[in-house]
Amino acid sequence: MNTRNSSQVGSRPTPAEAKAALRNELRRNVRIIAAILAVLWLVGLVDWLAFGGRLETFGVVPRTSRGLLGILFAPFLHTGFSHLLANTVAFLLFGGLVLFRQERDFWIVTGIGALFSGVGTWLVGHTGVHVGASGVIFAYFGYLLLTGWFERRILSLILSPGLPRLVANSLWSNAESARHLMGGTPVWLVWWDACRPSTGTSRPRPGRGLTSA
Repeated sequence: MNTRNSSQVGSRPTPAEAKAALRNELRRNVRIIAAILAVLWLVGLVDWLAFGGRLETFGVVPRTSRGLLGILFAPFLHTGFSHLLANTVAFLLFGGLVLFRQERDFWIVTGIGALFSGVGTWLVGHTGVHVGASGVIFAYFGYLLLTGWFERRILSLILSPGLPRLVANSLWSNAESARHLMGGTPVWLVWWDACRPSTGTSRPRPGRGLTSA
């Protein structure tokens, strides 16, 4: 028994090893964020400087066969410098928080947000060309809100007041903002089902936990 316990203790990483592992993880996360932003800005610069913004026509065009290609391309395309800059800041904030929390979740949320914002916009979006990574960013927001909600984290309290306004903008603002709601809703549903307490347990419901906090 003593031998087994000593071997278990010996297998634990030392403080120096733990710090080195954390540094490696941080470097990897920074490289991922930098690589994605580099691709977005490279596409944007090529579009504006070499094509005069014509690549934006490859965005999502609702209910057209040509617009289906936009489901793949739209997250990489932006209507101008201010549009890309705004999404860059939002991606650094929300995408960075998701990535530094769990890399696996980051890729899952990114895929869900890109796919469902594109498909949803194609199905119910207003007439016109829809581009931008806003649907993915809204998916990050929904993930952070729900995980913070269920895990009783202060982040959820910070994000919660902004949710009604974001949803309202998605429903009643300009045509492009419809991508926000389409990107975030599937993430909320998936993580709500994954994180909510199972039926029959004594664990408090999420709303009650937030109220009591």
